[in-house]
Amino acid sequence: MRKYVLLPFLIASLLASPALAQSRYTSWSDPDAKKTVSAPTNVNMDKLIDELNALVDEATKARAANPVFLQDLKALAKKYDPRFSNPWPRRVISEDFKDGNFSHNPAWAISNGEYRIEKGWGLRSVAVAATTQQNSGSQTSANQDPAAALLGALLKSALGGKSQSGSQGTATPPKPAASVIHTAANIANAFNLTMEISSWKAAGHFSIGPYQGRNQQAGYRLTYSAGQPLSLARISSRGTSVIMNSARPVKLEDKKVHTLRWTRDAGGQMQILIDDQPLIDVSDTSFRDPFSGIIVINKGSDVIVKTLTLDDAG
Repeated sequence: MRKYVLLPFLIASLLASPALAQSRYTSWSDPDAKKTVSAPTNVNMDKLIDELNALVDEATKARAANPVFLQDLKALAKKYDPRFSNPWPRRVISEDFKDGNFSHNPAWAISNGEYRIEKGWGLRSVAVAATTQQNSGSQTSANQDPAAALLGALLKSALGGKSQSGSQGTATPPKPAASVIHTAANIANAFNLTMEISSWKAAGHFSIGPYQGRNQQAGYRLTYSAGQPLSLARISSRGTSVIMNSARPVKLEDKKVHTLRWTRDAGGQMQILIDDQPLIDVSDTSFRDPFSGIIVINKGSDVIVKTLTLDDAG
């Protein structure tokens, strides 16, 4: 009889034992097993690379290691720096002029001359002849077209200060006035400008570049003249100076579309290519602040801008 009395208590204790074991013990983990390491975040990676670059710079100044080794170490850090995978992640300007209207999205403003959209080709300036002027010693730059004066200064600087001189009091034939158009945009100091252009006659000059300020004067200007070297100039309050001319002349008058690419990194290194052919590679750190927009100047040339895109560092 006692066996039958104890039987319910034994069954109850067996049923309760798993719950008791769960409350008293935890699952066992092998201390020698490989632990999963979480991937470093971009913030941690940026910090690591910055500290590594700082150490390399310090070692370079102190000549603490072989210079070739330090260069390789810095190149390795740059290779795995996510900030260099795409130095221009933000799209600022995207223009193909297919809508037939340049007054919006993005908005282009004409400050001198005339422009129109050539269907199937892009933005084209209309040549407007300037009025005949008298060459006189009393004529001041204040009476001249500002865009023409600016382009004249660029060309004079590119030619080493040479300029044509005429006899006083003689009339000069009418010349095309500069057609100037710009679009305002907040552009970072490092950018990637790509444009498709075609040139239809070997005459005049075509310039483009990022500007600073409301008057569109200060900034960089890249000038194309048929059969002449491509010229990159800097315009500031100190005046106009050529930074670099391409080693060879450029001629695009085949009525075909050519791709021009102009890049500038955070260190001021600029590269300019036409149809993937490098023409200019130079560093300039004169401008450290963001740019205010893009300006296009056309004087006497017939260059059509088919597309223009600009990405920056954000």
